[in-house]
Amino acid sequence: IFKNSSRKVKMKESKKPLLSIIVPTLNGEEFISDAIESILVQNYEKLEIIIVDGASSDKTLNIVKSYAENYPFIQIISEKDSGQSAAINKGLKRAQGKYVGILNDDDYYSHGAFHEAIEVLEKSEKAALVIGNCFHYDRNGHYLEMQKPHLVGLEYFVFGVQSHPSNSSQYFYHRAIHDIIGYYPENEHLAMDLWFYLECCTSKKISIQYVDQNWGNFRTYPGTKTFDNQENRIHVSRKYYLKYWPRMRP
Repeated sequence: IFKNSSRKVKMKESKKPLLSIIVPTLNGEEFISDAIESILVQNYEKLEIIIVDGASSDKTLNIVKSYAENYPFIQIISEKDSGQSAAINKGLKRAQGKYVGILNDDDYYSHGAFHEAIEVLEKSEKAALVIGNCFHYDRNGHYLEMQKPHLVGLEYFVFGVQSHPSNSSQYFYHRAIHDIIGYYPENEHLAMDLWFYLECCTSKKISIQYVDQNWGNFRTYPGTKTFDNQENRIHVSRKYYLKYWPRMRP
């Protein structure tokens, strides 16, 4: 999808706030280049990319190292971990950005996402989560559906309009949110996005805003957690809904 850029690039001086993009990966050689390139082509002037590799056994580490050689704002953590939530937390604890995005190794951003999201976040008077739209594709890039959360409220998802609130490729937020809700639960391997969304949705200290722009692109195919564990995911989602429903904001 994206061409590999091999030239040495320095980050421009900018008055824009620093944006940290966390990329958790494990054996992601098939799509990791697309993920990284989709970050680079945003042309966002003040950026850090933190790639957290769970000790991949394929060519993933070689691929990300080749990018880090040319882009000094790319950092790599490579070691065994207990799962995706643990990997994300490692990246978040190293991140220095005012704002954060999380991109799985087989997803990718749409052009313009960073500038649009940061513009909204900068106008918020308190810690905010901003959510855009997301396209779903299969492994071969065939379009499946569009995820458009035009109503951003817990009841919208509880009543089954949408199976899960968002993919991380379609939202960005203040890193300070983790000072309010804590970090991702490392024993949660299927619904960390849902946990995060519901924590934000039920906190009076956090604002949630929807922007009708496509920011994320999500691949679903056999072999991924989302595809292979749909029944378990539904079970886990119901557990979270029951837990958070009494905490709904008026």
